[in-house]
Amino acid sequence: MTKQSESGACQAPDWSACAIAREVFIQLVASKGAEFYRDLPWRNVDDPYAVLVSEVMLQQTQVARVERYWGRWMELFPTVDALAAADTATVLEMWQGLGYNRRALALKRACEVCSAENGGLLPRTVDELVTLPGIGPATAAGVVAFAYDVPSVYIETNVRSVFLHELFPDCDEVPDKQLVPYVVETCPSEGVRAWYYALLDYGAYLKSRIANPSRRSKHYARQGKFEGSRREKRSFLLKQVLAAPDGIGFEELSTRLDEYECDAGRSDVDRELFESLRKKGYTQVRIDGEILSLNEVEALDRYKGHFIELVVDKLKPGEGDEKRVRASVMTALGVGKGSLAILDHETGALHHYSKHLVDPETGVSLQEPAPHTFSFNSPEGYCPHCKGLGTVVDVNMDTIIPNPELSIADGGIVPLGRVRENKKFEVVRSIARKYNFSLHEPIAALPDEVVSLLIYGSDEFFRVGDGATSQMVNWPGIVD
Repeated sequence: MTKQSESGACQAPDWSACAIAREVFIQLVASKGAEFYRDLPWRNVDDPYAVLVSEVMLQQTQVARVERYWGRWMELFPTVDALAAADTATVLEMWQGLGYNRRALALKRACEVCSAENGGLLPRTVDELVTLPGIGPATAAGVVAFAYDVPSVYIETNVRSVFLHELFPDCDEVPDKQLVPYVVETCPSEGVRAWYYALLDYGAYLKSRIANPSRRSKHYARQGKFEGSRREKRSFLLKQVLAAPDGIGFEELSTRLDEYECDAGRSDVDRELFESLRKKGYTQVRIDGEILSLNEVEALDRYKGHFIELVVDKLKPGEGDEKRVRASVMTALGVGKGSLAILDHETGALHHYSKHLVDPETGVSLQEPAPHTFSFNSPEGYCPHCKGLGTVVDVNMDTIIPNPELSIADGGIVPLGRVRENKKFEVVRSIARKYNFSLHEPIAALPDEVVSLLIYGSDEFFRVGDGATSQMVNWPGIVD
């Protein structure tokens, strides 16, 4: 399919080995792209940070789900500096539902680097972008193509599907390095963004109509089942921690996970855990206050919650045991993620020690205090009812819409006034197009959700302007 030089570098592609000619392929993609174009909120946006967020969110996540999250994320973390300064717990909370929390953490770390070293700006080249945490070649190429409209080698599952389906319909195990020359030669010098949109949309259409062509790629890997996986357990535990602002103890967390697994009809949750401990050389565990040999323990009663502790060492320390005690303490802190307990065999008293802010009696842990924890300007510190303002403003709808028989165009919403040519009404017209209503209809005839959106605002984004000058904006409402 391609020719390679002795050094291994790809040369010009061999179109004679393809199912269709280069010109036909380009025309076909352009036509199909226009036919199946998806007007997504992060498209035709020249903010590289906004594009990066969309690219990271779209990794192994359905577009429909990302549509629900991208706008809210951009509203809360609108810039590189905003995400860099954000609290990690808040970042993870906003990411819940997108999966793979490490992606959110890597995105935050990348922004921290750019904020500290590049004035809050993302690099402009693929080579520079891939040096940031969590950004691979495909993500970097996407930022360059979509934000800067500059040619790049952008290969992801939908793009790959188009090239495989149209150029190599009878080939299997096709590596990306064989597609690269074709991607490079078909990518235009101008209109890069539109070209890749066409590939993405045609590829998405193909995958919805036929067997996924990207399965014939050498790099195709079926994602493991989520149900019952460690990913599902991690997701459940993280949600429990984030939902407990005052902290949650390990025992309570363990009990909830056991109940969650039992409700899902899964048993023998602990078998894998005990086997892994045996392989590491440990011999005993303390389960619900009773010390047992690992050889005696299999699966626990799945209808009960259990508190499991690993026995790292047992000794009565003497003068020559300092080194052993130090080693055992370090091992226990490592296994216990910074916490350990010492059981006095004679008295039965259990003494808790931790490197974290943990209540030794309840096991509840707290986050490290920071200024924003007590600030009325921060979501973590302010009153959730007044949001730190100290006052609550009630809306009198009778003064905002005194005559619901009037239309928006006739000034039915008093704060908006009569319809005119300005930025505010550009957004209102965009809302009307999206929700399929007319500015000349009586307000009384509009759906309640439309009126509520106009009055109170929304975290959705709406397109204003045409062509290259268009942009995505949100509507804050008129009582914000």
